[in-house]
Parts: sequence; structure tokens; C-alpha cells
Amino acid sequence: MSTPFPTEGGAHSEEGMPASLTFNDFPLHTTDGVQAAWTFIQDPRNADQYEKDEVERFKQRVQEYARQLGVTLR
Repeated sequence: MSTPFPTEGGAHSEEGMPASLTFNDFPLHTTDGVQAAWTFIQDPRNADQYEKDEVERFKQRVQEYARQLGVTLR
């Protein structure tokens, strides 16, 4: 797994996340960031902005971080 921390000098797209979603949008190293990312992608209005495979990769990535942090996704 790649590091969830931003590169020096600014935001970056986390591997497995749509390019338009950056670490600054959802800091996946925090429980709040993981929960916010999950809530965001569960909303069809948000998910519809992305390709189906991007949504699936994003969900998998968020679930992976949730497991690592012991977060129960709502």
C-alpha cells in the first residue's frame, strides 16, 4: 500500500482514488477522513461523477484504510 500522506509541496491523488479526489479532500490516515470518504462515495450524486471502475477502486481503498484503523463504515 502506498503512503496516504501528501507529497512535499501539495496534494496528490492517492493510488486507487479518482484523480480528482486528493488526500486533502479525504485524509485516509484519520478515522474522520475514512468515514467522510465513505459517506461521499455512497451518495449516488457523487458516485455518478466517476466511472464505475473508479468508484469500485475508491471503495476498496477506503475499506482497506478502514480495516487498518479499526473503523466501522456506516
